[in-house]
Amino acid sequence: MVWIKFAYPILILVTAIFLLPMILPVLPVDKYIVYSKKLGIVPSSNEGKILSELPQFYADMFGWKEKAKDVALVYNGLSEDEKKRCAIVSSNYGRCGAIDFFGEPLGLPKSIGTHNNYWIWGPRNYTGELVIILGGTYEDHVNDFESVILAGVSTCNYCMPYENDINIFLCKGLKYPLQEVWPAEKHYD
Repeated sequence: MVWIKFAYPILILVTAIFLLPMILPVLPVDKYIVYSKKLGIVPSSNEGKILSELPQFYADMFGWKEKAKDVALVYNGLSEDEKKRCAIVSSNYGRCGAIDFFGEPLGLPKSIGTHNNYWIWGPRNYTGELVIILGGTYEDHVNDFESVILAGVSTCNYCMPYENDINIFLCKGLKYPLQEVWPAEKHYD
């Protein structure tokens, strides 16, 4: 019976090592995908989202740098005067976070957003005269601005499917004061 005293901890350790890649991203992505397929583990989402090859906890770690880089391409194409007046906006806190976390070295200002705490922080001093919007469709923005141009599309490997192929719009001339419409833009979930 003495062997149980040693076998049990060894069994727990081996099981933990065996399942560790399912809990923490300790393997490179391509190896994780092969490993999970061999184990027959299907990707999962704690939010009921459509997935590709990765579970949500892992897929949510991808696409941030690409979004910041792609927005920076649009932003850095503006004149210096336009940059001073340009807000970068999204209705998704993850996209705003991508801009805020990775954007500074790319020359981007902090973003504003309508989702969760970003809405609480408000539109700052932006007027809406020049806005880069990360997300949505042309139809979502055309009635609110005098000019809407699809300026880019942000793509990423391994990210959540709904975070891939995100449109980047350059919008000019918000048809109403941003400070006045902000209270109605709140998006909490």
